[in-house]
Amino acid sequence: MYNKEQVYFHGKPIGYILYFGNEVTYHTFREYMTFFRMYRGFGISEEVLDYLKKKGVQKVVIHYEGKRENALFIAPLEKFFSGKEYTDTSAGFKDKQRHLSVEEFEKVLTAKKTE
Repeated sequence: MYNKEQVYFHGKPIGYILYFGNEVTYHTFREYMTFFRMYRGFGISEEVLDYLKKKGVQKVVIHYEGKRENALFIAPLEKFFSGKEYTDTSAGFKDKQRHLSVEEFEKVLTAKKTE
């Protein structure tokens, strides 16, 4: 059996923590518009990373829906803390983020979309 906890950032649901036995993973869903081209990958707010660490999260799973394929990007949470820094201000506040490039993820599982 597993337990699931919704994660919010500034009142917006951004993913969930899945508790399954001794494994604790954070799952977040991204579309092609959220792929960060500057670092060729994905970012997570430092505020969220700190929260996830306090909750005992070990791995991050990004469920990505691209234009031509879907993918799962999997990496240890700790790896994000040494990721590239970026401060986003598009939401009207300073959001310090850490980014990993696609190549820095441990596992990448892809499946082509069918019509």
